[in-house]
Amino acid sequence: MAVSCYLKRRQYGDADGPLKQGLRLSQSTEEMAASLTVQSESGCTNIVSAAPCQAEPQQYEVQFGRLRNFLTDSDSQHSHEVMPLLYPLFVYLHLNLIQNSPKSTVESFYSRFHGMFLQNASQKDVIEHLQTTQTIQDILTSGCEPSWTTNVLKPPLST
Repeated sequence: MAVSCYLKRRQYGDADGPLKQGLRLSQSTEEMAASLTVQSESGCTNIVSAAPCQAEPQQYEVQFGRLRNFLTDSDSQHSHEVMPLLYPLFVYLHLNLIQNSPKSTVESFYSRFHGMFLQNASQKDVIEHLQTTQTIQDILTSGCEPSWTTNVLKPPLST
């Protein structure tokens, strides 16, 4: 309350606005625990970041692996609907790594995850072609890149 009075004396416009909006100055232990759980479970370590200028390209492998494990360990119907998105995400991340990372990082990412997509005949050709795609020049001269960007994502929509 003292802060509010001080701000009013200094003629700040809406000095008691936050207090009127129900600003809480204390939390119960349950609320603190819930808040900490939300922060720890929804932080940067639990997402797949596909930002082209990500500082640590090794995180692609970690994040993609966590997403795959989350989807395969979950028995939810939604996880089965999201699984087809792993293929275009893999292709996108692989091409992005080629453009922004050392060759060893690209090879590590490819070797760890490419086996997931070899069972599907339509995906197998692209995945095998990605193995020989090592540089930006390979992407530009391969002739397959336009088909990757236009035909990769065809997930079935359920109701």
